[in-house]
Amino acid sequence: MLTTYHKKFLTLKKMFLRNPIGLSSKRDDFVSSAGKLFDIAACKCIYFSSCTCPKERKVPINEQPLLLDQRTTRIGRIGSVDLPETKKITKKNERKEKLSKRHSTSTLTRKVSARTRDHSDQPDSHTNDNNVGASHIDSSKNDGDDEFSLPSSKTKQNTLVLEHTALAAQRFGVSDRAAALIVSSSFLDAKKAGLITEDQASFVTDKCKISRAKKSVGVKLQNTESIDSVYGLYFDGRKDNTLTQVSEGEKYYRDIVKEEHISLIAEPGCHYFGHVTSPSGSAEDETQAIWQHLQDNSVDVEHLEVVGADGTNTNTGWKGGIIRKLEERIGRPLQWVVCLLHFNELPFRALFEHIDGVSKSPNTFSGDIGK
Repeated sequence: MLTTYHKKFLTLKKMFLRNPIGLSSKRDDFVSSAGKLFDIAACKCIYFSSCTCPKERKVPINEQPLLLDQRTTRIGRIGSVDLPETKKITKKNERKEKLSKRHSTSTLTRKVSARTRDHSDQPDSHTNDNNVGASHIDSSKNDGDDEFSLPSSKTKQNTLVLEHTALAAQRFGVSDRAAALIVSSSFLDAKKAGLITEDQASFVTDKCKISRAKKSVGVKLQNTESIDSVYGLYFDGRKDNTLTQVSEGEKYYRDIVKEEHISLIAEPGCHYFGHVTSPSGSAEDETQAIWQHLQDNSVDVEHLEVVGADGTNTNTGWKGGIIRKLEERIGRPLQWVVCLLHFNELPFRALFEHIDGVSKSPNTFSGDIGK
């Protein structure tokens, strides 16, 4: 096309040098035909509605406006990726691939069934001797035709459900990548010690599997069965870094704040039935948050007899502690179950404060020993 167009240019140039008068229309037609040089579409029809080209040469409907613009006004421009159209094409290709796999699997199954049927229909003279039949089958496997071989029953896919691993990683703040490395290393050590076989040692874990396990455990905890009444209520709080949204004008930004999260456990059975967030660390606010959660979930406290917590003064204060305030709301005394492990720390804490001084903050000390 370029060679032909160049020849037309040379011819028109010669004619223009000889007699330039009356060649303006030919020159205009020559310039306008330049737009067809790079028109590589198989369909050359001007109007697509009356196109008579074969199906493989027709222009798709969603591409006709762009081609028409390129042939006429050339106002349009190629923009970014058309996400909806790309999604449609991707799904279409996935359906074709699934259909092709299903078709190949059904074909293989029919061939294997036919081969099995042929073996079962052989005369009895070939099946009287078990050794002869076994040797015949073994020789058929080594004939170089893998088309009829059944897939191996041993799978190399890691189908383990790592719920406890996900819970432990979530509890101690271990990243998905670190947890996956720890699990894979544990399998290698178990293989070296002879605790698992070679086939089981292929359970290599990646960070995506740990992430999926965390999400699965989170969904299960959120969908915990509701508890109608409790016999024992145990609670414990911790200050966590919590992701939140902060508004500045009309825009919202992410920020990390410290929040007091109190987990609630029902006994017997150690049933987790939610956690609450207190606006402050005071006993009054935490008691109100716990009581409001019990009321919102319609938990009957008529049979509540035991309350368990650690021995901090916020929980066990004889007048202003959380347990005492719960007794006041219920209207009767409860059995206090206080953790002795926290109590055992108090003598060492008093000794350390006497020798080295009190702490300045939750993670710094004031004396030489602490420093």
